[in-house]
Amino acid sequence: MRVKRLTDEGIRLFYEYILDRAHTGEPPPTHLLEVPFSEPLEKPVEVEKRDFDDKLAAARYLREKLAPLGLRVHDVDRGLWGWISLFYFHQLCPAKPDGRRNPGNPYRYIPETAWSRYYRHLLRGPYHLHELLGEELSPFFLKGQRMHTSGDATEQVASRQDLVTNRGAVALINRLYFDPKGQKRKKGALNSKRGEAGVLRRLLVYLDQLGRTYDLRTLDTDQVLKMLPREFGIWIQEDAPERKDRKAGARRR
Repeated sequence: MRVKRLTDEGIRLFYEYILDRAHTGEPPPTHLLEVPFSEPLEKPVEVEKRDFDDKLAAARYLREKLAPLGLRVHDVDRGLWGWISLFYFHQLCPAKPDGRRNPGNPYRYIPETAWSRYYRHLLRGPYHLHELLGEELSPFFLKGQRMHTSGDATEQVASRQDLVTNRGAVALINRLYFDPKGQKRKKGALNSKRGEAGVLRRLLVYLDQLGRTYDLRTLDTDQVLKMLPREFGIWIQEDAPERKDRKAGARRR
């Protein structure tokens, strides 16, 4: 289907549906995808109705399809991304057996400019991360991530604009917590329980502390690793140790 851009009226009606009618079982207002509620783009772009395996697959697909538009990293085209979200609404907001949906906040489908909400757009967020970090670093956030959820890794890291735009810091996170062979996060990396040694939340605390003394953007991964407590060393192993071993490491500190 030819991609379009929701008009102001189209955005308003989609917004109303998300807030007032999605939970009633009323089907998505797909008529908004057409004129007069949508308008043609400057360049022709086609997308297909499909189910993506995860957000990484969606980001790859959309970056390829939307490439002719020359979108810049920080562009926030509410009409364009609102249209795309409505087109894939069946996967972004799946219906329950009775047809009801639980869409949550509208900014998950219609982007807003404030970073605290902008990164939470279910399609523009992954697109942005893939564009910003590329194939090397973005799978930590996107691989295996279901389309209708934001994901804890995204909430912990991508919510902080200063951190997610620091490629060195993101490379460190990948080095510690992502298994490049298995293409998945190491088990327990996102655990937030107290006493868990070297998990992501603890790393973010230490990076904040180091950032008060050093310009982390000028340091490479190995330099930062040498500054971290010993508890993080266990995550350098090819396979993260079992949880009981990490807890033991926490007690030995």
